[in-house]
Amino acid sequence: MGAKKSNRPDRRTIRTQHQLKETFIKILGEKSIDKVTVAELTRACDIGRGTFYIHYKDVYDLYDSIVSDNIENLTAIFNQYYPHDQDNNFAPLAEHFVHYIVENKPVFEVMTNHGSDIKVLNQICDLLIRHIINIEHDDPANMKQMAIIQFAAYGMIGVIVDWLVNKPNARMEDLIQVITTSVGTLRSMCLSAKD
Repeated sequence: MGAKKSNRPDRRTIRTQHQLKETFIKILGEKSIDKVTVAELTRACDIGRGTFYIHYKDVYDLYDSIVSDNIENLTAIFNQYYPHDQDNNFAPLAEHFVHYIVENKPVFEVMTNHGSDIKVLNQICDLLIRHIINIEHDDPANMKQMAIIQFAAYGMIGVIVDWLVNKPNARMEDLIQVITTSVGTLRSMCLSAKD
């Protein structure tokens, strides 16, 4: 009887994909995606082009994989640390969200083109909005609630990006405190808008 085959990728696959992503992020820090070739990337990784194509269709597929990975990780943080019920303590969520983005600063700089490309930021905000509506059982037709939720999501992400891009010397604890207080206040407003 043969061993069961796992759906998880093996260590070599994980290592190769990680190496490709790390090198790609470094290259994207120096030039735009439309200027990056698979040949350049594989030379920098010291792997064959065929190996690249086992994992990705092209550099845009690799980029989409990086974006997807990071959005999945932010979703996991949100699901784990968003306060449920009447708990209004947003400090753990703010802290883990900010720490994750700081730890992955080069990735977020590339994904947002140093804060000037809002496509990925909109994806993150849309994710936050959908999750808040789901967790809080909010009514998407309630325009007042939706405005508050959108303000909270875009405000939180906007403040983090502005801090990363324009205020790298500001204290992280101050940013976390501002997010915690602001989002907690907005949640209270949103709850009162249900009535």
